[in-house]
Amino acid sequence: MTDWLDIQKRVEAGESMTSSGELHGMDIATISRRAKAEGWLVAGNTWIGRINQLDDVRTLIKSGEQRRKVAEALARMASGDTMAVALRIVSIAGATFRGWMAGSPQLSLMVDEARAETETRLLGSIRNKAEGDWKAASWYLGRLRPAEFGQVDSAIAPKITIAIDLAPPRAPDPIDITDDVVRLDKPKP
Repeated sequence: MTDWLDIQKRVEAGESMTSSGELHGMDIATISRRAKAEGWLVAGNTWIGRINQLDDVRTLIKSGEQRRKVAEALARMASGDTMAVALRIVSIAGATFRGWMAGSPQLSLMVDEARAETETRLLGSIRNKAEGDWKAASWYLGRLRPAEFGQVDSAIAPKITIAIDLAPPRAPDPIDITDDVVRLDKPKP
């Protein structure tokens, strides 16, 4: 019986499908089909391949299993998980991972790249929605350029009050002009 779990672990740790197949008596086409169908992290075109190519990461993270977990965490971050959630899922302590990042600037760049993939995908989705929806466009502009299009914080914005009197207009006060009236019916003395 074929040990598919062992083949998957070997391939995801960076071993070629050819050598994994030879070890288990399987041809590369069969392994490749299974890897694609099950979504394995295949070396060369995913995070694990890139991690295994970095000397400082291989020196810092000696275990192939740990590097595979790091690759899975990066893939999860690229798909939208936060670092904390991704690390919890793959069972890597946050302090350990941050230590690895401090020891490997290349790993830190890969984390930034994974996060950027998520941001790019989500912003693309918002941009697409904004094309026909002014609310989405307004939201996007407000986040993209908050100084020009962001919401004003009411706590720091000056308050302007306009009073509008809705009562009907009143007639002006009558003016007493009795002293100024000249009587035309009486002659002047």
